Amino acid sequence: MTESLTIEEDFRDGCLDATDIGSEVAENQPGVASAVVAQSLYEGILRAITGTSIVATDLEGTIIFVNRGAEEMLGYAAHELIGETPALFHDLEELRLRAGELVPDTRQGRIDARGAVIGGAPAVQRTDWTYRRRGGEKLTVSLGITAITDPAGAVLGYVGIADDVTDDRWAQHLMEEALLRDAESARRLNAVDRAKSDFIATVGHELRTPLASMVGYTELLREGDGGPLNDDQALLLSRVERNAERLGNLVEELLTVARVGCESFTVADQEVNLNLVVGRGLAAAFRLNRPDLDIDVYLDPLSPMVHGAADELERVVVNLLTNAATYTPDGGRIVVSTHYSENDSFVVVADTGVGIPAVDQDQLFVPFFRSSISHERAIQGPGVGLSIVQGIVDAHGGEVSVSSDEGAGAVFIVRLPSLPRPAPTVEGPQLDVAPSTHV
Repeated sequence: MTESLTIEEDFRDGCLDATDIGSEVAENQPGVASAVVAQSLYEGILRAITGTSIVATDLEGTIIFVNRGAEEMLGYAAHELIGETPALFHDLEELRLRAGELVPDTRQGRIDARGAVIGGAPAVQRTDWTYRRRGGEKLTVSLGITAITDPAGAVLGYVGIADDVTDDRWAQHLMEEALLRDAESARRLNAVDRAKSDFIATVGHELRTPLASMVGYTELLREGDGGPLNDDQALLLSRVERNAERLGNLVEELLTVARVGCESFTVADQEVNLNLVVGRGLAAAFRLNRPDLDIDVYLDPLSPMVHGAADELERVVVNLLTNAATYTPDGGRIVVSTHYSENDSFVVVADTGVGIPAVDQDQLFVPFFRSSISHERAIQGPGVGLSIVQGIVDAHGGEVSVSSDEGAGAVFIVRLPSLPRPAPTVEGPQLDVAPSTHV
């Protein structure tokens, strides 16, 4: 191996002429040659850089200078590297495939032997390479190579500047793998959701036909087409009718949850008065068969108006009322109200029921979720009513939220974007809500 050339000798050989670098210092130090001063200054700067590897070669690829950062990164002493080629610490297979990338395009910019930039910015293209340390350990480095030229523009050699990015690239690799796994998991979940929705829709449609036949025949029996019914027969038929109605409601819920969960689900774009929607929804309260409940209604006199589908929003009200009635014991109270503001309109359904455990609240709007209270109290139902509410509200550009403490009832709030409305013509203060209407 050849002996290390000093920076001063390299300057004289035309490899690194840095007289201008130290000229200002030399002018203040009479009797000291500028090249000597430059050599000392330049060498000190380069060797002081320990976090970055700096390796200079001549045109033949022979290493003529390394800094301390290169020694620490590669595990070799300077005298072991000088006179060798970068193949000593490059991955040989990678070098064979990409050797052409190690020669920069000097037409786009270069550094002359005095350190001046010629032709714009230096042509430093940072790319990742693999370095091998003395013990065989592989490092990923971000390497940039710059040509060094003489004043006439002739290329004299090259300088490679490398930073160890092994940890960064490994972290990036792990993140990319995690993102790929997440994307694959999301794809599979979407596929499962689609299959589930298709299955629910298929089952719902398949049940509809025999159920309609069952209801039809019970009506014929009730009307006496099969002969007169005695009391016991009438009682049994009533039970069949109740279960058929329950099964019919279940089928409709399954079909609705499949429809609402479909990506193509949209709603009509009509002007809808929320007060009228609540009024129609309240009609279902008389079918809840809960005469022991008090239902109070407060309708905003400003008649909140929104864009959407009245029938879908009516279903939201019905489902929230049904949910409140299901979990409110005898003697309880349900309050339904509407509220208008310039930006948003609200439908609020509050009850004095058993409340919702905090652990269950994050999953309330998940299809087929049944809370712990449902299991404890053996409350029947598929657990899709609230998921239907959220799907419809989302399609209207709104949101639904819940506030509840176990044992202290629940408050469901539906927020929908308000329609612009003309300024009120009646002077004086406006009431926030209308007088209570007791149902």
